[in-house]
Amino acid sequence: MDRATQDVSIYGETNDLPTDVVQDAYGTNRLAVDSVVTSINNVPANNFRFIIDNVKTSGGSKYLSVDGSGTPVNFDYTVPAGDIFYIQVLSFIMQDVGTNSLAKFGGLTALTNGVKIEMRIGGTTYLTTIIKTNAELITTFNTGIGVENSLFSATLAGNITFDSPIRMVGDDGDYLRVIIQDDLEDIGFFESRVQGFEVL
Repeated sequence: MDRATQDVSIYGETNDLPTDVVQDAYGTNRLAVDSVVTSINNVPANNFRFIIDNVKTSGGSKYLSVDGSGTPVNFDYTVPAGDIFYIQVLSFIMQDVGTNSLAKFGGLTALTNGVKIEMRIGGTTYLTTIIKTNAELITTFNTGIGVENSLFSATLAGNITFDSPIRMVGDDGDYLRVIIQDDLEDIGFFESRVQGFEVL
């Protein structure tokens, strides 16, 4: 198991960073992500099938603006039995009115429990990060912010690109999971998706 790192954009002081973000010897802020390193060389381009899909509940919903304060709500990306996928990117997009502070989450006050991101690979579950504020969202993901009007209705979009693709095996029950643990029903729009490929 190797550690893959992703450069992230930083807002605020070092003390504002989520614990997953560390500074290297050169002062660069980096996000450490567990991943399974797999080398894929000399595979013709027409032997790839690209994958873009949302994380979803067991009922098929892709909308993360749910109430998970009582019972956490899992949004999973899983691999069909018999298949092996390689995940390269985890992305998100959020739009909400009142997104006027890094101390908030969208337009809400900072989350109590946070949005948890975890993955299960080869029978082992890894916690990737927990995000409670816009600052943590921005520093964890490479995030762009678009302000839409004077009420500061902002669209935040970003992604983590894994240096080494995460190898997910359907027969092993591997998954990538986003867990909502707070009441996010008032968030205007919130989705997350994965991108990767399958070798045919």
